[in-house]
Amino acid sequence: MKCRLWMMLALCAILFAVSGVACATEASLTIWSPWALDVPQSASLMTLAQSFTEKTGIAVQISPQGQYDDKLQVALAANAIPDLLIMRGQFVDDFYTLLLPLSDKAFTPADCLKLKSVELFAFKDNRYYFWPYPNFSAALTLVNTEVFNDAGIDSTQLPEEIHELVPILRKIVVMEGDGRVTRYGLDVGTGLSAGAWLNNLIVEAGGQWAIDGKATLDSASAIEVMNFLIEQARSGVFNLLRSDLSAFVQGKSGLWLTPPSDALRVISSAPNFAFTAIMEPYWHEPKYVATASWGLAIPAHGASPEVAMQFVEFLNQPENHARLAALMGTVPFSQQAIRTPLYRQYLAQTPWMEPVARSMQYITSFADKIVEKTFFTDIRPNYTQKYLPAAVSGSISPLEFLLQVNQGTQAVLDRYK
Repeated sequence: MKCRLWMMLALCAILFAVSGVACATEASLTIWSPWALDVPQSASLMTLAQSFTEKTGIAVQISPQGQYDDKLQVALAANAIPDLLIMRGQFVDDFYTLLLPLSDKAFTPADCLKLKSVELFAFKDNRYYFWPYPNFSAALTLVNTEVFNDAGIDSTQLPEEIHELVPILRKIVVMEGDGRVTRYGLDVGTGLSAGAWLNNLIVEAGGQWAIDGKATLDSASAIEVMNFLIEQARSGVFNLLRSDLSAFVQGKSGLWLTPPSDALRVISSAPNFAFTAIMEPYWHEPKYVATASWGLAIPAHGASPEVAMQFVEFLNQPENHARLAALMGTVPFSQQAIRTPLYRQYLAQTPWMEPVARSMQYITSFADKIVEKTFFTDIRPNYTQKYLPAAVSGSISPLEFLLQVNQGTQAVLDRYK
């Protein structure tokens, strides 16, 4: 009798333990993020996570991690990973064997505006391994309407083709007798906007980053772009060496090229600021560079891969995708999401985002995966922070600038041969 009682108690304990593990697995989901909880990317995702919890009873925790790229690669290699990862698209190519392919409900190729970019890294064995975060491949150009009004220029009729725009910008440039520019035409800066814009112009002019394993940044079309940019920078039409929001708001430049998410800072910091917006200026035909950027990936050996897949399927629903993009102040990669009443209402309320949504139709893919994968970490810092200021100052020529970047690009190509 005692033996039977002990067996029953033991069985109950086992069932309780198993049940407890299952409940814990079903009731929680941990997402690693490179962003702090109060930035739009994390805060917006947390809002959708709360809706997911209300619907399913599964709690979601977003866990910010420092030194993210390095930590993520080490964790993936060691299988010391959470349920869901926010990761750069270029890492998928290296680690897709450790990731779970997305279900048809979690990713809809026919609906994806950035499909070429996603396929560049994340299409393996006829499956997709990456859900791209809502973002954009073209920068937004904010227009300081007061600067143009003072010059007698209608800021609502500005052209977006760069060769048509430059003569207009020359009319608002203010250069002192000693050569100091106190008001620029277009403020670009040396960060994300400058690097991405230069890429776009080279592509639109017919340039390529690599041909048959050879870096080709010293091509005739790339030289044409750089000569043009440096000429305008030296005359004050373009400011390629800083990106100063406060100076733009104060009227020290007429246009400000910026990621749309940063444009939100204009709204919050200067609510009475008068502005409009145009698309990112293009060379002759807009072909905005598409990068996989950030997205969600599911570790195959995480604690709850099925629950993680359920969450991504939830985000992939057009209404939820549209809501996430609207909360972030950006553009969905889903055509269906853009067409939802929710996102249409968002565009109606934020008309300055309309040029970015319009630019999505021009997205293209411009490079092979090797150059694209390493560009952000290996190439851009050198050419935007080191060589570009030297080219603008005249200490090196535009051609020498391209040769330096070409040399760095070739080193990357050779490393991955």
